[in-house]
Amino acid sequence: MWTIYFHNLKEAKTFYRYVQAKSLLLFVKWSPIDVLHIEVSKKRDALTSEAVKEIALGLAKVFVTHKEYQMIRTILGESYYFTEEHEVDRITAISLAILNKDEDIYEASIHKHELHDTLQMIFYYNIESTSIDFDSIVRFRMHLYQEHLIQIIGMAIDEFKREEDYQLFLQSIREFLQRRPPEIETLHILQGNPFIFYYENGKRISVKEMNELLCHTPLYLFGLESNEKNLSPFLALAPKKVIIYGEDPTEAKTQNILNIFEENAKFSSLEAFPF
Repeated sequence: MWTIYFHNLKEAKTFYRYVQAKSLLLFVKWSPIDVLHIEVSKKRDALTSEAVKEIALGLAKVFVTHKEYQMIRTILGESYYFTEEHEVDRITAISLAILNKDEDIYEASIHKHELHDTLQMIFYYNIESTSIDFDSIVRFRMHLYQEHLIQIIGMAIDEFKREEDYQLFLQSIREFLQRRPPEIETLHILQGNPFIFYYENGKRISVKEMNELLCHTPLYLFGLESNEKNLSPFLALAPKKVIIYGEDPTEAKTQNILNIFEENAKFSSLEAFPF
């Protein structure tokens, strides 16, 4: 039998509930009198090593739930010297997304880590007796984990800087469009690669017409080449309103335009295309 010592009631509850819900090898006993101590025993046929592994999984769950967030914020201040609250909040969110391998947000190339597996192994190898102090392991045995976490946070900072650069780029385009006289009131666009553009009367804007407009547009201000056909036309036409018709509102080019024009942009289905 093992006794797990916690110093925080919420952490004790998280461990108890996790083992109760997830473990197939352990019995868990939690006294209402001594709420910070939890007794764990293995089922009759369970191997001790497998039972210890499940205890380690439970302790790792407690750490991720209650300690990891604050550790990230501490590292941002002490190792990377971030003090602005909004920056710390955003980088922390990115760090957690990377740690959780959120493929919907960040590319797989930055997920080549197994840090939570490392965390579980740290707890596993530090269960050296039947008496386990959670806070003691966190305080004195997390050096390897912290080293790797610092690297993950470095990735998050790089991603944060890319996001900042992207937002500055979008804002520079918005300011340019606000100053530029519009060539068209409402621009209709069909999704494609590249986009297909239409005047308000339904006439498709030809390649020749577009090239003539692009000749008089300072694309170099935004690092765009004259053969770029997805963003440049918006700079040339400076429409007051855009409507994009298609099947995928999350498509990257479409999202860029929706982000630039904000409330002056609309996404509609292909069936709504009027021409």
